[in-house]
Amino acid sequence: MSDITICTRSFHPDANFGAGGLAFEGDDRGFSFSLADTARIYHIVRFNLQTANVVEVICDSDPSANAIAHTVINEGAEMAVNPLYPSGDIVPDAPPMENDYSQPRKKPRHEETYSITAYTEDGDQTANIFLKYAGKNFAFYGADTDVGHDFFGGPLSNEERNDTGSGRIADGWIPYNGVVPDLDVSNQLFLMLDRAEGKAYVQATMTGDGFPNAECFVIDSGGAVLGLATHIRTGTALTQLPGGRAIRMCMTQLDEVDWSNTDTFGSATTANAVYDYMSFGTTEVVEGNVGRSGLNAAHLGRDASGNLVRQIQDHIPLPSPRNYEWLWE
Repeated sequence: MSDITICTRSFHPDANFGAGGLAFEGDDRGFSFSLADTARIYHIVRFNLQTANVVEVICDSDPSANAIAHTVINEGAEMAVNPLYPSGDIVPDAPPMENDYSQPRKKPRHEETYSITAYTEDGDQTANIFLKYAGKNFAFYGADTDVGHDFFGGPLSNEERNDTGSGRIADGWIPYNGVVPDLDVSNQLFLMLDRAEGKAYVQATMTGDGFPNAECFVIDSGGAVLGLATHIRTGTALTQLPGGRAIRMCMTQLDEVDWSNTDTFGSATTANAVYDYMSFGTTEVVEGNVGRSGLNAAHLGRDASGNLVRQIQDHIPLPSPRNYEWLWE
């Protein structure tokens, strides 16, 4: 087999998003290159290099909830009408603020555009790949209703209705357009594979809202992983998600990556540039002849929660140059 799998996903490393994200539940984990870990949106695309085609696409969200807001709403309503609060229970509890994204129309929208040259066993092959996803948090009250769907959605054109690869929904409506802002991420990848020399060149550029954290990695047909990007979030959900931004998030250039004629990674990897564009500056994740294991370790060893200032920013939208970069890009 000559399959490669590219995983791009957005997640929050803490137990919840903080005040700037209205305390919605996060993923409570660090950076990871395991497909088993949760994310707010995950986009997995498998390509076959011999046929130069997409084999499989999965784009989905793990369940979302907000137990803190749910408790505040219930207790606030009880205090407003019950003079004996906290004794007694006069007001019925509000429904849980949660969503499992099982309904097809709530799945993230996604796009896969690619150009892959013909496969040659002992020659060169190049791949230009553009991946994009956008999704909403449907755990908000009012976002998870048919009324909200009909009111905020819009009819598709016949061309859009017949476009099964667009991520549009089959019932002919744009899902909940405008209820809550989208979480947007785009990922541009370039691969040059030289099977005769046993080397590959890899370049990746991730752009989007900048919030929350993001990560990208490639898995070869044998299960070996090459980490490409780890991004520590910019701003807060309230300040970053509206507007469909396209700020720089990560940029990676890898040279001399071992690549066999069976389309699997070896151990050698040279990192020309591996950058994460964060809230208050640019971080160089790793540089030099570090090997594939060293590259992966550099990504996975980062503190996904960020430093103290970054963690304060989850609650207070401190201004930074990264918040406004989209204005001049």
